[in-house]
Amino acid sequence: MRGREAAFLARELGASPEQLYPFFAEAPVGRGYQKFDAGNVAARNVWLLLSHGVADRVHTSEALMAMLGDDSKHVRRNAAYVLGRVWLDGDMARFEHCFDSGDGEVKLGLLHSLRWLIGDAVMDHLEYSDISPHARVLRAGLAGTSKHRNEALDTVHQIAVRLRLSISPVLDALCRVLETGKPQQVETVINALSSHIYSIKHGRARWTDELTAAVDRLVVHAYPVPGNVKPTKVQIACRYALSALSHIEDVVPADRQRAIRQALAQVAKLR
Repeated sequence: MRGREAAFLARELGASPEQLYPFFAEAPVGRGYQKFDAGNVAARNVWLLLSHGVADRVHTSEALMAMLGDDSKHVRRNAAYVLGRVWLDGDMARFEHCFDSGDGEVKLGLLHSLRWLIGDAVMDHLEYSDISPHARVLRAGLAGTSKHRNEALDTVHQIAVRLRLSISPVLDALCRVLETGKPQQVETVINALSSHIYSIKHGRARWTDELTAAVDRLVVHAYPVPGNVKPTKVQIACRYALSALSHIEDVVPADRQRAIRQALAQVAKLR
């Protein structure tokens, strides 16, 4: 389907990267599910043309590199997205260098490109088998601003839940999100951990010290907030994650098993 889309853009509409660049400066409009980002749509279409050989990669990459210094944050972010997709296709060292040296908007665009790479792997059943090549960037994203953290969290969540792969290389960063993140971010982390626990059950991952630390944080989040009589979304997610641990009791440290049972008993009291 993507190949036909690229052909339609190029042959039927006569589209080229040069015609799409002006849209990079467009700011997103709307909120939530009503949000529309014309700049990112244009950036994704540029990548579509590049990925199917309709546009020249060298010439387009040079033009996009120049945009990384543009005054508009939207232009920088959208140019970084396309460059990220290019570099993720075989030049991870260049991706990491740009991530380390770029400003916040460039980092956001690169993280966005990584999230879309995983999204394509999920939707189009593309080959993706290991988080390790992208772990350093994801850890940095998880430790960044709230926007960076959200992009990295969504990527890790898709890898764990949709692709059912081990997320062991980023567990240390996820533990820090459990300690300092907003409730919605904490809930996303816990859901990813639940899938990781099932990966251990099915032999796709193994128990690590980082997971022990994560379990300690889950136990803390599972306990009721004083004055609350109903469970929060975080506590509900904790219940599922801690229940999943009962399927792998043979690898869970004995002292953690007792703490898990006590936490589940506390959550069960809430209705």
